[in-house]
Amino acid sequence: ADTPHGTQTRTVTDQMYSYPTFLAKMYGVNTVNMGRSGFSSKDWYNTYYNEDLSGYDCAIIALGTNDPNISENPQTAIEESYIYLNNIIDKLRTDNPFIPMFMCTTLPNWIINTAGEGVRANIIQICNEVDNVYLIDLYEYSKCIIDTPYRANHPTDIGYLQMAREIGGA
Repeated sequence: ADTPHGTQTRTVTDQMYSYPTFLAKMYGVNTVNMGRSGFSSKDWYNTYYNEDLSGYDCAIIALGTNDPNISENPQTAIEESYIYLNNIIDKLRTDNPFIPMFMCTTLPNWIINTAGEGVRANIIQICNEVDNVYLIDLYEYSKCIIDTPYRANHPTDIGYLQMAREIGGA
């Protein structure tokens, strides 16, 4: 896609350009990317519920973008998002007691409806309510804005690098 700056952008097609991969390179740590494109928090939880998630030092939870799609009813989507995000935290905490978790809001320009606003509010509320769960408000502070070299619709390769910088520096 062309950007206003006349440069070509593309969305990430390879895990080598994911923000967890960039975090690993930037900080010299091992990362495991368990994110799945198109997953809601409900999809993620249902996929990993029976998996052993022990042995992790920390977790970055970057879900919510697809949560407005959990239900056609915006209020139901918001309520289920809250439930499944908390279920994910409980699962991680059961498998890794005392694990610090960092929850990211969606990127700027992404919240375009009531359900999206409700999901962001859920994430902020959870971070305020649950011990050892910290907010990374990408919606408020990220430079990964649509129609920039960082992002067409999804982040570009350089957008994922920017996200790693923002998450790592939070």
